[in-house]
Amino acid sequence: MSAREIAKAKKAGKEWINSEITSDAFLSYAFDQVMEAEKAPDKHWLVRDKKTALQAAKNMIQNYRYELWRGLDEGDLLHILKQWSGIAAHDYPKDERTALLQAMTGAARDVLEQKTTQSWLADEVLHWSLEAAKRKA
Repeated sequence: MSAREIAKAKKAGKEWINSEITSDAFLSYAFDQVMEAEKAPDKHWLVRDKKTALQAAKNMIQNYRYELWRGLDEGDLLHILKQWSGIAAHDYPKDERTALLQAMTGAARDVLEQKTTQSWLADEVLHWSLEAAKRKA
């Protein structure tokens, strides 16, 4: 296994997770979380500024990451790696396959932990929250 393959696995992880968090499914999940908070403010905090939006975004990303990783097994990850990088890691020895999957999933986690990712989602959350508040007023 080469450094080039590790780099491809990292790139695949970044591209895959970016497609996940910009998907209709994730954005719908995030939007639904905002609407739930607006409907039941006694059970959730309301987002009215960037600081609380960042807290909400971090929580959403953390919950999403947990649910996503919980639902994926090695076969799923191998399929994602092949789909996004073209690397058929199931043909590799176990230690190399593990290294490729760790590179891919580590890069995906890095994207989710980036301040830019959290800030982007926070901006969306704040927008949705303020729009919902306007409609209630």
